[in-house]
Amino acid sequence: MENALERVQEAEEGAIALLDENAEIYQRAKNAVTNIAMLQKQLAESKKSVIVGFTAGGVSFGGGVPLIIEGIRTDNSTMAWAGAGTIAGVGAIWAVGHYLLNWW
Repeated sequence: MENALERVQEAEEGAIALLDENAEIYQRAKNAVTNIAMLQKQLAESKKSVIVGFTAGGVSFGGGVPLIIEGIRTDNSTMAWAGAGTIAGVGAIWAVGHYLLNWW
């Protein structure tokens, strides 16, 4: 009889330990789900930032570089400076929107 009581007590202690472990695993799973949701939000935001960045780069270099090249080729400093200003201006707009205003 005493042996059976010891076994029941050991089983109860084991069950309590399993319940504690289960609660810890449940809390970790809850934290993981929260982290996954946060990472998905950050990924969506970074996609928008990448799209805006590539678009700004394409517009600035696509418009500015031909102006610079033609300005140098035809010895037209106004055209060359307009191209440089286009590149710098669009870059500045992107930087202000990205770093200061957090638009993208």
